[in-house]
Amino acid sequence: MNTEQALLKLRESIREPGSVIALTGLLGTSSAWLIARLLKSVNHPILWITPQQKEAEQVASDLSFFSDFPVLLYPCHDSLPFVPLLPSTETISQRISTLYRLATEDGPAVAVASAQALVELTVPPEILLNHVEYLQKGEEVDREELLKWFVDSGYEHCAIVQSRGEFSIRGGLLDIFPPLTTLPVRIDFFGDFVEEMRLFDPLTQRSTEDLNELVILPANELIFSRSILESIHEKLVERAAKYNLPARKVHEILQQLEARRLVEGHEALLPLFYPKPASVLDYISQQTPILIDRPEEVERALENYWKGAEQTYESALNEHRVFSPLESLLSDPEQLSKQIRDHTCWLFQDINVYRSLPNASITKSPNHQITKSKGFSFSSITKSPNHQITKSKGFS
Repeated sequence: MNTEQALLKLRESIREPGSVIALTGLLGTSSAWLIARLLKSVNHPILWITPQQKEAEQVASDLSFFSDFPVLLYPCHDSLPFVPLLPSTETISQRISTLYRLATEDGPAVAVASAQALVELTVPPEILLNHVEYLQKGEEVDREELLKWFVDSGYEHCAIVQSRGEFSIRGGLLDIFPPLTTLPVRIDFFGDFVEEMRLFDPLTQRSTEDLNELVILPANELIFSRSILESIHEKLVERAAKYNLPARKVHEILQQLEARRLVEGHEALLPLFYPKPASVLDYISQQTPILIDRPEEVERALENYWKGAEQTYESALNEHRVFSPLESLLSDPEQLSKQIRDHTCWLFQDINVYRSLPNASITKSPNHQITKSKGFSFSSITKSPNHQITKSKGFS
C-alpha cells in the first residue's frame, strides 16, 4: 500500500464512525508526516493518544514541524491522582485552552494527549463554555463584576503579573494572563470603557501587540461560583460522616474554597463541584477520529495508571484526603471503552486495514478497584469478513 492509498483509507474511514483502521511500518516521525498530509484534505480535528506524556509532547512538536494546522497538546497532571501536590498553572492553562478550542473550533487540527490525560476528569464542557468572558475594544464593562469573575475563575490577585492565572490592578490598568494568549494582556480602561488592549512582555513590561477582542477562560478546572460553593458545603458535610473526615479537615477545606484557593489533591473535589465530571472525549464530536499510537503500550500505560491510582487512593482514604468513591474520580472504564468505539479508530501498528471493533470492554473489579479486562484490547481487533483488504508490505 502506498502513501496515497493509506491516506484514502483514512479519509474514507472518517465517514464511518465506529470503523477501525490499523497501520504499521510508520517509523520515527513518519506518523506525524502522514497525519500532516491527511490534514490538507479533511475538515475534522483528530485526537491522537500516546502511551506517555513525553511522547505526546514529541508528537506535538513533530506535527508542528510538518503542518501549519493547529496542534493542541492536552497535558496530563504532573503526578498520580490523590497525591497532595498543587498542579502547575501552565499545565492547567494548557488543558483548559485545549478543551475550549476542541469544543469551539471547527476544521483540521490535532489534539495530542497521553493515556493518563485520557482518563483524568475535568470540568464538563457545558460549564466551561458558559463561564467565558469576552471583551471588545470600546465596550462598556462593569469592572467590579469583572474582577469578581476573575476571582471566581481561579485567578490570583498579585502586584505584578508574571505567570498564567494572575491578574493585577493599577488605577485604570488591568493586567491578566489568561490561558489562550501567548503573553499577558494589559487592558486600559477609561472609566468603565475598554479603551485599549495589548499583549505585553512580563519581563520588560513593554507592549508587543494591540488586540481588538479578548477571550478570557477560567484559570482553574474548579470554578468557584457562589452557587457551586454553597452546594459543595452541603455535600462535604454529608460526606464527612460517611468517610470519617475530622471536623478540622472539613473546616480547612471550606476555608480554602471560600478564599478561592486550590486545594492540594484538588481532583478529589471534582465530584463535589460537578455531578458529572468530564474527560477530553466529552469535548470532541462523534466525527472526530481517535488515533491510538502503539495500542499495546497505551493499554499497558492505562493499566499501570489505574493500578497506581488504586494505591494512592487507599493512602488518601486513610489520610482523609478523599471523600468520594474511586470510580467517581477517574474516567469510568466502561464509558471510556464505549466512547472510543463510537469513533473512527486508527491503530498505528500494522499496514493492514481492519474494520469492525469487537465487543471490547473495560470492567470494574469488586470494591472500588478498577481493572483492565482481557476484552479491552486495541490490538486484538480482527478483520471483518465484509471488509477484507490485502496486506501490503509498506509505504512507498
